[in-house]
Amino acid sequence: MLYKLTMVIHLLHNKYVKAILKLIGIIIALIILVLIIVGVYIQLNKERIIEKIRTQLSEAIKGEVTIKDMNVSLLSSFPYAGINIYEVSILDSQYHQPLLKAKYVSCRVNFLQLVNPHPEIAKLVIANGRFHFFTDTARYTNAYLLLKKNGAKKTGTPGVIIHRVELDNINVLIEDAMKHKWHELKFNELNASIDKEDSVFTIKMDEQGFIKGLGFNINRGSYLQNQEVNSKKWVIKFNTATKDISFGKTEVNINHHKYNIDGIFHLKDSTWFQLHVVTKAVPFKQAMQLLTEKIRNKLSLLGIEKALDAEARLNGPLAYLSNPHIVVSYITKTNEITTPIASFTDCSFSGKYDNQETDSLPTSDENSVVLVNNFKGLWGEIELNADTIRLSNINEPVLKFNFLSQCNFETLNDQLSLESIEFTGGAAQLFLQYNGPLISSPALLSKVAADIQLHDVSLIYEPRDLTFTNCSGSVSISENNITVDSLRCDMKQNHFEINIAGSNIKGLSTSDPGKAYIACNVFTPSLNLDDFKTIFTIRKHKSTRKGKSKLAAVATKVDDMLERGDLQMNIKANHLQLRHFTADNVQAQVLFQQDDWEIQKANLLHAGGSFSVTGKIHQVNANYHQASAKLKLQNVDVRKVFYAFNNFGQDDITYHNLRGNMNADADLTLGINNNGRIIAPSVQGVVDFSIRNGALLNFLPVEKIQNFAFQNRDLSNITFAELKNKLTIKDNQVQIPRMEIASTAITMYVDGVYGYKKNTDISMQIPISNLKRQDPSYKPTNKGVDARVGMSIYLRAKSDETGKIKIALELFKKRKKNKDKNNTGSN
Repeated sequence: MLYKLTMVIHLLHNKYVKAILKLIGIIIALIILVLIIVGVYIQLNKERIIEKIRTQLSEAIKGEVTIKDMNVSLLSSFPYAGINIYEVSILDSQYHQPLLKAKYVSCRVNFLQLVNPHPEIAKLVIANGRFHFFTDTARYTNAYLLLKKNGAKKTGTPGVIIHRVELDNINVLIEDAMKHKWHELKFNELNASIDKEDSVFTIKMDEQGFIKGLGFNINRGSYLQNQEVNSKKWVIKFNTATKDISFGKTEVNINHHKYNIDGIFHLKDSTWFQLHVVTKAVPFKQAMQLLTEKIRNKLSLLGIEKALDAEARLNGPLAYLSNPHIVVSYITKTNEITTPIASFTDCSFSGKYDNQETDSLPTSDENSVVLVNNFKGLWGEIELNADTIRLSNINEPVLKFNFLSQCNFETLNDQLSLESIEFTGGAAQLFLQYNGPLISSPALLSKVAADIQLHDVSLIYEPRDLTFTNCSGSVSISENNITVDSLRCDMKQNHFEINIAGSNIKGLSTSDPGKAYIACNVFTPSLNLDDFKTIFTIRKHKSTRKGKSKLAAVATKVDDMLERGDLQMNIKANHLQLRHFTADNVQAQVLFQQDDWEIQKANLLHAGGSFSVTGKIHQVNANYHQASAKLKLQNVDVRKVFYAFNNFGQDDITYHNLRGNMNADADLTLGINNNGRIIAPSVQGVVDFSIRNGALLNFLPVEKIQNFAFQNRDLSNITFAELKNKLTIKDNQVQIPRMEIASTAITMYVDGVYGYKKNTDISMQIPISNLKRQDPSYKPTNKGVDARVGMSIYLRAKSDETGKIKIALELFKKRKKNKDKNNTGSN
C-alpha cells in the first residue's frame, strides 16, 4: 500500500502530467466562460428570441403559438443544454382552442449535438399541462398541427429524434365527434426512453396515471372509468414500415390490482387492434368497474362476493363507430352469489362474457351473452347444479337456466317458507328451468318451470291438520300451469293415486283478479271419509315463517292458490266408507272454491242399488256449514239406507224395522257441524220415494193396533205393496200426505206429521173390509189414496210430553175435520 502511494506522488510531479491537467483546467474555464456569455446573451435578447421561436413554430405548424417566458439552462443541466419554455400554448387556426397548454416545457440537448445542424433531443419534459385532440362533426381536426404540411417536398433530412420523454401532471383528451370516440387520461408521472433500430422504435416506459374513461363508442359508454393505472415495465415497439404498435406481456396495476396485458395496434390500411388481459383473484365488483356504466347497471343484479380468475381478449377494427369484440373468461371456487330472487353459497363455476354471441351479427350489447358453466352451489342447504346458465342481450337481458338438485324436503321448509304446508320428511329431485326476460324481483320465480320428483315425502296441510305420507311422483310447474303425474300418497289408511292439471296460476296476482284453476283426478282403492272430518273443523290460521331465501312472494302465491284457487276434483274409489255408510264404484266431481264446495256429480253403488247426488256446501262460520243436495236412489235396500244414514236422526223407525227396495228423489238443505255430522233439526226439503217388496218388522206402533182390532193377525212381520209418497221435511217435522199402505196383514191410509221430538201427530184410517181377510196367500195391491174403501176405523198416533207415541181411537174423525177446517180457513 505504501508502495502504491509513493508511485502516485511520483507521477504527480511528472511535468507532462502537470501540463495535461493545466490544459484541461483551461478548457473547463473557457467552457464556463462561454456558457456565461451565452446565458448573458440570451437573457439580454430573450424577447427577440422568444418571438423568433414563436413565429417559426407558428409557421411550421400553421397554428398559433404563445410563449410567456423562456430561458436556457447550461450549468444546471450540464452536460445538456436546456431550453425551457413557460406558459406555452399551441392553438388551432379555426377554433383557437389549445392542442397543447402547459406551464412548463423543457428540451434538453447534449452539448456535443450543438454543432449538429439537426441535433437529437436527449430529453423532452412537459409539466402541468393538457393535450386536447379533437375532430368535429364537419371532420375538422386540430391534429393537423402535428402533421407535415400538405404538398411539402421531401428534403431527405431526418426527422426530429427524441431519446427520452418525461410528462408530469399532464392530461390527455382525445375526442372525435364524427366517430363518437372519447378518451381521457391523466399522467401524474411518465418516463419513457426511445431507441431506434432500422424502422423500429423501442419505447421503455414507466407511468403513474389515471384513466377517466375510454369511449370507443360514447353512445354505449366508456370503459375503465376513473381507474388508477401504474406500471414500470412497459416495452412498446413501433414499426414505422408496417405501422404496428405492439407490446409484450406487461404487469399493470389498475386500482391496486395486478393485470398482465399484451397487445398490438395496426395503424396501416384497415386499422385494427388486439389486447390480451390476464388477472388472478380479482374481486368481482372491482372487475366490473372496468366495463361501461350501462353494462355495470345490467349486471348489478348479480352480486359475486369473492374473487375470480379472469382472462380477457379484445380485438376489432379501429374504424368509425366500430365496437371491439370482447371475450372475458373467468373461473371461481367457493364463492357467494346474491340475486334478486335467491342467494347461493359455496359456488364454483367457470364462464365467459362475449359481446358477439352470433357471428353473423355485429358486436353490441344486444348481441352479447354471459355464460356460467358447470355451476355448483348451495341454496341454503340445498345443492344446485347447472351445466349452463345463459344471460343474453345485455340491453334487454334474457335469462336461461336449467338447475338440477337432489335434496330432502325438510331443508326446503326454510327456502320455500310456505305457510300452508310443512314438509316433515322425504327426498326430492328438482329440475328448475327458465327462459325469459331477467326480472329484478322474486316475481321471476313465478315464471320458472319446475319438475320435481318426489320420493317418500311427508307433509302436513296445516289449515286442516291433514298429514300425508309416502308421497311419490312427479310435479311440473310452468309459468301459468301445474301438472302432477302419478302422485301416490297415503293419508292414514287411505291410499291415493293423483294426477293434477292446473291453469291460470298467475291469476292470483294482485294485478289480475282471476283465480287459479286446478283439475285433480284422484283414484283410491278405498276411501274412509271419516279420516277427513277435519275439513269441517275450524280452519287454523297460517303461521308466518321467516325463510332464509327471498321467496316470500312466491310462497304466498302458493298458499293463496291452495286457499283461494278453484280446485276441480274428480274422484274414483273402488270403495267408500263414512261411518255406517258404504259404497262401491264411486265416481264424483267436486269443485272447491275457497269457502264453497260444489258436488257437481257423484254416482256410486250403495245398498245393492245406485246412488247419485249433486249439491253445494258453504262454510257459514268456523263451526257450521250450510249444505244443499239433490239425491237420487235407485233400487237400494231400504234397510241398508236407514243403517247408513243412522236412521235419519230419529229412533222410531230404524233399520231393524224395514225391508224392501227403494227408489227416491230428494231435494234437501241441511247443516253440518265441525265434526262433519248432519245436524238433524236443520234438515229441510222434499223426499219423493217408492218402496217395493217392502216389509215392516216388529214396528211397535203398528203392533199396538191390535189393542183395537186384528188381535189374531201377525203384525210383527208384514209385507206390503208398493209404498210411495212425497214427504216434506220442515222445522223438525216430516209432513206426510195421505198415503196408502196395502200389506199382507192390513190395509190402511195414513197422513199427518212425524216429529223428531214431541210433535208427532199421524192419523190412520183402517177400512172395516180388513176384517174379512183370511187368505194367508193374499197379495196386497194398491187401490189408490182416493179409492172408496167404505166404513173404517180411525186411529190417531200422537206423541206425549215425553216424546213417546201413543195410539188411540179417533172418534168422529175429529182430527180430519179440524184439519179440513183449518185448510178451509187458510183458503
